Amino acid sequence: MTIRLGLHMCGWGAQPLPDLLGAARQLGYDGVELAPAWLEKTYDGLGEVDRFLAQERVPLAPAVFVGGPRIDAVGLARSVDQTRRYARWAREHGGDRVIFSTVPG
Repeated sequence: MTIRLGLHMCGWGAQPLPDLLGAARQLGYDGVELAPAWLEKTYDGLGEVDRFLAQERVPLAPAVFVGGPRIDAVGLARSVDQTRRYARWAREHGGDRVIFSTVPG
């Protein structure tokens, strides 16, 4: 899949989906970039986000933002586990890479 124009979404309102996904498609974006850690907290899991992506038929752009690693050993292990989980989730929705953000996720 080639996505030339991806709409970056992170922190737009209390619960921005699915309106944002529909708008992205109507505005001609090829996909959306999402921050799964933020969405998981906002929607109490990713199940509802999965449904919105399928319903609106909007693929994830290649870049999916994940929280950056913590300094201590416990935080780093948690971050690695979280990143792997989100990478698998992104792949299921057409994303093929993740971007590490310095913002805790």
